[in-house]
Amino acid sequence: MARLLVNDPVFNLMRNAVSSKSESDNFPAFIAVLESAYYWFHPDSNTKYSHFHNFIQLIFNKENYSKDANGLQEPLHYEQQTVRKDWKRYKEHFLRDYRRYKDIPLQLLISRYILFTFDRDFCKAMYPYRFLTLENLKIFLSRIDLPDLDRKFYENILLSQNDAKPYSYEELYNEVAITKET
Repeated sequence: MARLLVNDPVFNLMRNAVSSKSESDNFPAFIAVLESAYYWFHPDSNTKYSHFHNFIQLIFNKENYSKDANGLQEPLHYEQQTVRKDWKRYKEHFLRDYRRYKDIPLQLLISRYILFTFDRDFCKAMYPYRFLTLENLKIFLSRIDLPDLDRKFYENILLSQNDAKPYSYEELYNEVAITKET
């Protein structure tokens, strides 16, 4: 099973997108992986089971990157056959989003990233595997070539002071630490 995943180009694309030092390496793949995580974050309407934990363990948790099928059973809490079956579902969902995101303008992808950062529950769930903050967006914007008008638009979003604010690194860390203590 581990060999099956390691040799799967989609699996490698997803892991590379989330483990890259810069989201700009493949921003459509990065947003598609976040979209998948967001989808799996919500429980299945039929079974009321959330696939989020297992999706995160497979794609985001770097400690599991070198584990074989037997090693993955413990962090995923189920058998190899179920891992294979779920991987197929994760892959299909990701590919659907990735195909769509490769063809849409960068501005819409950036906007989608901003929406993720404003979903505080999702950001807390992603922690500690990924920090979804506007600080990351600032770094990303500094690395890509954007028209001045677009750059100014996103800078204004970053400077806005609304009641609904995304987490900063410190707030996210503190929120998760306090939640774990109670």
